[in-house]
Amino acid sequence: MTDSEFHQVADLFMAKVEQAIDDQQLDIDIDRTGNVLQLEFADGGQLVLNKQEPLHELWLASKLGASHYQYQADNNDWFDSRNQTSLQPVLVEMVNRLSGETLVL
Repeated sequence: MTDSEFHQVADLFMAKVEQAIDDQQLDIDIDRTGNVLQLEFADGGQLVLNKQEPLHELWLASKLGASHYQYQADNNDWFDSRNQTSLQPVLVEMVNRLSGETLVL
């Protein structure tokens, strides 16, 4: 995967998360600056999703834990580099637990 391809698929995923939160009118503050998507919740908790270009990974972190995800084009999805768990359900579960709301991606 080239750097350009990495940024394209990573940006699409980040935009999907942003759009879902906006469309569902969830009480979550969104801040996207450069390679970082930061979500802030009513209690002050945060979730951070950031692009790591040199490794072609997305890193997800919150007080609930942290993981690194690599894109698998065959599956059109991001998977944890340690246990092959898909990013989308992990991110949804974290958002739901941290916000007390239900995010659907």
